Amino acid sequence: MTRAFFAYLALAVLWTWPAAVSSNLPGLHGDAYVGAWALSAAPRVLAGFGHDALTAYPAGADYLRFDTWVLAGVATAFQSLPVARLHAALVVLGLASSATAAEALARAAGARAPWSMLAGLAYAFSGIAATAYLGGTAYFLLDPWLPLCALGCISRRDTLAVIGFAGALYTSAYTGLCAGLVFLVLARRPQAWLGAVITSLPWALAYALGARGQDAAGALAQASANVLSWGWPSPMVDVDRNSFTVSLPATALALSVAAPVVLRRGVSWRPFAALAVVAFVLALGPRLALGPDGGVVPLPFALLDLLGAGAIRFPARFLWCFGLGLGVVAALVASRLAEARPRATGLLLVAALVDTLVGTGLPWRGGTRLADVPSAYGDAEGPVLDLFPEPLDRTGTDHRFRAIACFYQSGHGWPIADDCVATDPALNPRPELARSVLAGGNAPEGFAAVALHADLFHPADRTGVEASLSRLDPSPVESIDGGERVLLYRIKDK
Repeated sequence: MTRAFFAYLALAVLWTWPAAVSSNLPGLHGDAYVGAWALSAAPRVLAGFGHDALTAYPAGADYLRFDTWVLAGVATAFQSLPVARLHAALVVLGLASSATAAEALARAAGARAPWSMLAGLAYAFSGIAATAYLGGTAYFLLDPWLPLCALGCISRRDTLAVIGFAGALYTSAYTGLCAGLVFLVLARRPQAWLGAVITSLPWALAYALGARGQDAAGALAQASANVLSWGWPSPMVDVDRNSFTVSLPATALALSVAAPVVLRRGVSWRPFAALAVVAFVLALGPRLALGPDGGVVPLPFALLDLLGAGAIRFPARFLWCFGLGLGVVAALVASRLAEARPRATGLLLVAALVDTLVGTGLPWRGGTRLADVPSAYGDAEGPVLDLFPEPLDRTGTDHRFRAIACFYQSGHGWPIADDCVATDPALNPRPELARSVLAGGNAPEGFAAVALHADLFHPADRTGVEASLSRLDPSPVESIDGGERVLLYRIKDK
């Protein structure tokens, strides 16, 4: 296992390059900033039992549906690290640990090293993992829990199965759903089921109490593993804010198709194949899109949607289960083939590595986001209201503004008006406050400063906004570091 971990660690460094050596945030899109803010906010969110007084000011925000409680605990333990360094370390170590756990599961199922490495590649270095990494939801990469859950189920170690289940559930609701699917397929002992139910109760209570509206823009069909996203990514996919691509691991897929012939008896592979098939069907969402302009085939998820599963906004994330089951079956097939032709079978590892690199487009698609906070915020003496231009449409512009404001808050430490996890712009209090300030230049009650993100405004609009805000502070503090020009207007009579 140690050798496997260091092999995967080296691959993780390469796959996410330059994350391991950069002082900036890994990832291409704005959610990387929200993820970094979550690392910074984790101690106070935990201390406040889900409440954070420093966001959605002045009321504060309740984050009982915090994206990842496991990562919150880890972040709290390592608060001494700069947030960008902590983010990068968790990405790299998360990939290596997740892959190592999947490899251990494959060996427990009967695969032999080095072909058991196929399981780790298919699970942790997959298309859906690339989407999580580039999109900024990197907490999905720290998930050794799902393989450990499966390992506990097949080895009849109930404690391990429950720990794996709970770890996956408190990592993310989606990995929790995958762990539930693992239990449905692999768990046979009532003790394990009872433990899973008990550990789910606090999560279910927090999730129910933290219920809030959702942004309908994330349609199920758009967040499903549709046919158009199965292949290798094109350059255009990274224009979208989530870099959505779920390229399937061709080598593992080909090996798994051969399983009925190669693994006729003596190896228990069918439960893992069933896990992969069921997960793949669910990942396709309510309908199978056959082309960009239509042509759809109804799928079982459509029935689940009617029964209230519409809250599962990203069915494609069931591909974590798919990669796990597929990888184990592929490792078992490769181990059997190696009994007759070990050298030739070794080429399968090379082919799987090509899938990992070329099939996902990493590290070439990778990049970093600037992790500097504008120095103008240093002159604020209390809560700050960030002023951005009004978004013109529903393409996620305001989500990007929210992500920037929240990341800056992790650096300057003052309360801000943004709710940092609101998926619906209507639930975020900052835009309404900003509109009233932009309309009349009036000081917002309770705030000590207004931060104008001047570069984002059209020059004609910017001139009028600056003139209006000069009534608050005729000599604003200006900074041009942090990647943009920020004017901080201090409110004297607050």
